[in-house]
Amino acid sequence: LSGCDGRACVLTVLHDGHWGGVCGEGSFSEASAGVVCGSLGFTAHRAEVVRGVKLSGVSGHRSWLSSVRCSGDEDQITECK
Repeated sequence: LSGCDGRACVLTVLHDGHWGGVCGEGSFSEASAGVVCGSLGFTAHRAEVVRGVKLSGVSGHRSWLSSVRCSGDEDQITECK
């Protein structure tokens, strides 16, 4: 997580030595957020997707994952489609 402002954060992943974002392109659902939060040790049922929030310090991120779709039964984001 990066660029947190007390209300929201940007989900980032490390790939090939570089950090990049996870872009849902509208498909990143509450179920996907729950999987991510649960895998990080947070309460999954309180996860929510926040769109359109401008967070400082996160511009210029590349996107490593896009169109991530989770059913909510996965343990890790890597198990999602």
